[in-house]
Amino acid sequence: MEIKRKIRIAFITIYGLSVGGTERFLQTIASNLPKDEFEIDYYYTGEVAEHRKNYVIDNGVNCIHYDGEYNSRYRYISLRHSNFEQVFKDDYDLIFTGRCGLPQDPFPHIRTIPIIDTLHYISGVDNQYNIARVLHISNFSRDKWIAKGGDKQRVEMISLPLYLPPFTFKDIRSSLGLREDVFLFGFHQANRDEIFSEIPLKAYKEIECENNAFVICNGSRLYREQAKDLELKNVFFYDYVKDDDEFYSIIKSLNVYAHGRKDGELNSAAIAEALSFGLPIITHPSAFFNGHLEIVKGNGFVANNYLEYAKDMKILEEDRNLRENMGQKSLVIFKERYSFDAQMSRIRNIIYEVLHNPYPHKKRRILFDFKQRCKNSLLKTLKLVLNPENP
Repeated sequence: MEIKRKIRIAFITIYGLSVGGTERFLQTIASNLPKDEFEIDYYYTGEVAEHRKNYVIDNGVNCIHYDGEYNSRYRYISLRHSNFEQVFKDDYDLIFTGRCGLPQDPFPHIRTIPIIDTLHYISGVDNQYNIARVLHISNFSRDKWIAKGGDKQRVEMISLPLYLPPFTFKDIRSSLGLREDVFLFGFHQANRDEIFSEIPLKAYKEIECENNAFVICNGSRLYREQAKDLELKNVFFYDYVKDDDEFYSIIKSLNVYAHGRKDGELNSAAIAEALSFGLPIITHPSAFFNGHLEIVKGNGFVANNYLEYAKDMKILEEDRNLRENMGQKSLVIFKERYSFDAQMSRIRNIIYEVLHNPYPHKKRRILFDFKQRCKNSLLKTLKLVLNPENP
């Protein structure tokens, strides 16, 4: 009897086993592709979150560390002082990655293996010939990438496969010293100063009273400073969350998910988690990315400034029927956009499509690839001329 060979996939990522959104996305895909069909190596460098490493290992993924330093200056992400070529096995059926769009080592040096690229930020475009498909997580992402020169014939649309682990819920109000009927606004966010948005807390200042409070999980130190400057009394910060029980208890305890991010988002796992608990959403546009606005349709408000935001907060706090109706719509949107099984099935199907026909529109690819190689050569030369000590 013939034994069917497993499909060999290499996941390669710039940060690897950290807790960022792109990394968690790749870890989720690698961990949940069926291991009776796929054999997966996960190449990682940089900071490691041990619980994320354990997660992928426990799900049958082979982790392979490589050394190296990434330099993202001058529109090309180069990899220096690396042993990647020594540890990379080079016998894969497919490569799967997640990037910001810029050309990035080691991919320009890998020319014979089909690559599935997923974009989680749109900083640039890479039209290398063997990038078989480019997966986008919102219409905004797709349109912005094509406008920058991306090859529209390679686009595939997906969303985020969101898996919610089992957890034990405990309402956070008592631990914060709040009455059980206090109305909670809040959000969670990575601890990064550059994505700090002044709008949510500035809006909350307009409506703060003894009957409501605002909760921020993680987030930049700038939120703490802003709360102090605004002399807010009912803002609570979680600097560290010890486990899934505590994290998901925080989100589920909220009445309204009050989202804010300076640069916006292409899609938002944070908002998606709030949708899964049937929470109404308030957010605002950004001058950069606005894919997150695509999932606020009848289930919340998009405020153009902090005064509109404050008005929307007040409306949702006072109108229980509206709040419950919007919460139900959030649940519907979550099911339509973030179903774990449906999104994993979609990604699995794309993988098989690529294996069957990796490089459609060959003449078009050759032209795009020629332009890309010329551009990469110029960018590398620019690095050497402008920064010869640190190319």
